[in-house]
Amino acid sequence: MAILFLGERPAPGQLAGVVLVVLGVAVISSGKTEGRWRRIHALWPLAAAVFAGTGAIFWRKGLPAFPHPLAGALVGMTAALLTVALYSVLFKREQILGGVKAAWRPFMLGGIVGAIGNFFYASALRSGEVFRMVSLIQISPLLTVLLALILLRKAESITWRVPAGAVLTVSGAILVNLRF
Repeated sequence: MAILFLGERPAPGQLAGVVLVVLGVAVISSGKTEGRWRRIHALWPLAAAVFAGTGAIFWRKGLPAFPHPLAGALVGMTAALLTVALYSVLFKREQILGGVKAAWRPFMLGGIVGAIGNFFYASALRSGEVFRMVSLIQISPLLTVLLALILLRKAESITWRVPAGAVLTVSGAILVNLRF
């Protein structure tokens, strides 16, 4: 989408890096699943990826209108908050009340950390090409895996796919950011 809508022109080596990032995520996500999660549930994160990629294009188009990335992040987060709030009120009202009472602290902390992440995301998109910045941002699953190993050791199962996917993802991010 960055090529089509923003006119970015990555070199073939950089496109190969994007492919490695995607392959890394695919390797981490593939394999036998346990518990309630089934492969069909992969549609949710794939939809999130499509919308996140589309959102990056819109962010990049809109950021020149703001003197500082904080303003862009504020507008983007406000739009996200309103969208989630509207969806919640219209479709999930009964299911949410009990969950909010039980888990508001970790969700609030997650929201604050996510907001800081959005500020850095807007800053990154303002300073570079979308295909480079988004590829770097996509190493976030590696950080998530490391934090899961530290904080969720007993709840998460790590297979050979995780380090293999991590190597592919990091290699791709490096390749995308090389100057050809």
